Amino acid sequence: GGALSKEFRFNTNFIVYVPSTSDVGNKISKKELDKRVKEVEKFVANEFGGFSKTEVDGGYKSTTGKIIEEDIVQVSVFANNTDWKNNESKVVAKVKEWVNRWGQEAIGFEYEGDLYYIDDEGKFAKGGSTN
Repeated sequence: GGALSKEFRFNTNFIVYVPSTSDVGNKISKKELDKRVKEVEKFVANEFGGFSKTEVDGGYKSTTGKIIEEDIVQVSVFANNTDWKNNESKVVAKVKEWVNRWGQEAIGFEYEGDLYYIDDEGKFAKGGSTN
């Protein structure tokens, strides 16, 4: 217990990787990407109080074997354990909704340093494809 022990601690971190593509590799407009990011920001702010965001270049290998490069916006959230436990299933359900609506095979979701691919069927395991 130093000086920080008296301060409020957020001890859980997760990141939603907002994709700039639709239907495996079709680039969306900047306006559409901004709309997606705003939707994620609003959801996490309502559930957890705040967020930060970072724009990065990313890529992945699709289920067809094609390498897809895309712009990604990482929306990062720090929360306390109670808020995370109370909202975990709601967050995962919301990401699954975005997978369907945004035409994704899966959406990257980082929790405590582990990367998950969340899809609408549970066919991906932590860190990649199960096959």
